[in-house]
Formats: sequence, C-alpha cells, structure tokens
Amino acid sequence: MPWNILLLLEQLQHPSTPEHVRRQIRRIDATDAEAVFVAVDNEAVVGVLAIQVAVQFHQEPPVARILDLCVLDTHRRMQFGRMLLEAAEQFALKAGCCRMEVTASNFRLGAHQFYARNGLDQTHRYFCKELTSSGSA
Repeated sequence: MPWNILLLLEQLQHPSTPEHVRRQIRRIDATDAEAVFVAVDNEAVVGVLAIQVAVQFHQEPPVARILDLCVLDTHRRMQFGRMLLEAAEQFALKAGCCRMEVTASNFRLGAHQFYARNGLDQTHRYFCKELTSSGSA
C-alpha cells in the first residue's frame, strides 16, 4: 500500500518514502484523533484521505481537519473523492466535531471546485510560515 500512497503524495507535490508513509500510518493508527481512509479500485489504492480532530481554544466542540486528500488523476470524477469525503464526515461526526475543514493551495482550482461541489464553503483564508529549528524562515 505505501507505494500507491507515494504516488498520490507525489501528485500533491509532497514526495515521500515508503518508510515515512508506514511510520505515519502507524502513528495515526495509535490515536483516535486521526484517521486515514483509502479508496480502492481492483485491489489498488487510488485515493487517500488523512483527517485529524483538532481542539480549538475558542470553541467547542472540536473541528475535523482534512490534512491530505488525493485521488489518482486516472480515477478522478469516478466518485472516489466523494466516497473519501463521506468517510471523513462520518469519522468527524463520530468524533463529535462541529465542522469539517480542508485547505487547498491557491493553484489547485480543480480541488476548489471539487470541494464546492461537495458542500464545503470557502470561509477563511489560510496563512503559513515555514519554520526552521531556529524558528525563522
């Protein structure tokens, strides 16, 4: 399975290694606050979604954050993404979350359209700062 997830991460421009993917799956499996869902077609992983329950200081209950979602280019528009979102929503509801959110890079216009078609609204702007060990970029 890690090889197929590697291809998906590469499509998101997040290259990885089999060891890293295995380590992350083990870490996520060790907690109830995170989950990974895969979409399978003919025994091959064609999509992946990672989700995390996040406690927010300013509100209760927690929110669910989709950390990664990707479907192979060859399997898009075949309902795999929708199925992954539905699994994520069920996970979020079971965890008592009040909202499910996701970020998508500005250039991923297809992803923006996909999320809008599937009931996710753009409500915030996302800001990011890459950190080094000294705390500055």
